[in-house]
Amino acid sequence: AEAPVLEGKALSALSHVLFFIHRLDEMAERSAEALDAAERSGNQALRALALTFIARRRITLGDLSEAKPMLDESIRIASMLDDKPALVAGLGWRGTLCFFESEYDAAERALTRALHLSAELRDHFMLAFCRFFLALTCANLGRISEALSSLEAITKMAERNGERYQVLKVPNSIGWIHRELGDTDGALDRDRA
Repeated sequence: AEAPVLEGKALSALSHVLFFIHRLDEMAERSAEALDAAERSGNQALRALALTFIARRRITLGDLSEAKPMLDESIRIASMLDDKPALVAGLGWRGTLCFFESEYDAAERALTRALHLSAELRDHFMLAFCRFFLALTCANLGRISEALSSLEAITKMAERNGERYQVLKVPNSIGWIHRELGDTDGALDRDRA
């Protein structure tokens, strides 16, 4: 239809789906096409979003050093445009990347900012996503009670909202915390859940 903005939005939405069904090669193609559509249209918000999708895939594949500049650019663009949905995505994934690199203070800052924005936007998926990685960050910082409380809050929120993605990871994460505390019986109970 010669409408590169709409094309880019559709390709970004498709990239999101492909990510969660683990078709990462197809996701790479659609994300690259979304970036191309953004560049053809000159739409910087769409460019920020496409960069985040490309970075998400790289994080999943363990290419953190390649993902980092893409997320930083996405955050810079989204901040400049005050594009809150793109900013939530960029900050959420940047915080996750920091978590994976054991940069817990930076992870906490990015994820907290993304959490507040996702609440403002009523973006339930990113709200649960940020809460989950914030809880793991708190655990790694030794704030165990806060981590467990956050994980329990994710479970309650998921039950109310019918959320099935983030909540599936919670029992194992609580099990991990119990293992770290030397409570193998408690860990086994949670892992079985």
